[in-house]
Amino acid sequence: MPASPALSPGIPVFFKVFIAIFIVLLVIAVITGIWRAVVLRRAGLNPLIADTQLEARLADSQALTPGRTIEERLAELAALHQRGVISDEEHAAARLKVISGG
Repeated sequence: MPASPALSPGIPVFFKVFIAIFIVLLVIAVITGIWRAVVLRRAGLNPLIADTQLEARLADSQALTPGRTIEERLAELAALHQRGVISDEEHAAARLKVISGG
């Protein structure tokens, strides 16, 4: 007497579908990770620490202080120096950085 398909031993269909979906998602995740690493490398960033590198670049850029003129920045430095918050050397270095566009 042949066994009916419903009673035959084996892997259930829903489990096979789950495995197939899992494999497809895993392949998509790996491809996305490789693509992201390639894009970051082309941009000169290390894929493992790109977030930190971008934060450091942003902190060094003028993007955090938009709209401030050189005069305003120099006046602020002069005030800090006058109050004794920064030394003569720090004041000179900061002035040079502001004047040179840094």
